[in-house]
Amino acid sequence: MAFGRDKPEDTVKKAAIINICRTRAAKEEAQKQYTEANSEGKRNIRTEKRNFVDRMVQEADEAAESGNIKQLHEITKKLRGKFERTERPNKIKPEVKCFDQWG
Repeated sequence: MAFGRDKPEDTVKKAAIINICRTRAAKEEAQKQYTEANSEGKRNIRTEKRNFVDRMVQEADEAAESGNIKQLHEITKKLRGKFERTERPNKIKPEVKCFDQWG
């Protein structure tokens, strides 16, 4: 589950209003509204993530009590996903031809 938002419409509209405003006072007011909407969105994301993690921990406890090791393993994989290293493709190195100097 991905936490985040793809710029909700209200935040995008408020950002556009900042660019449209002509007077300094109007820009400041628009900036305040944008900042408030943006911080509220971030707050919602944090609470959503916290609730998700709490649900996953509760499911892991239930799986541990019932002895379901497979489900417990899957849940712990999801929980540690943020810290898990991803496979990075190796950089393709140009072939270096070795010249045999002694042969």
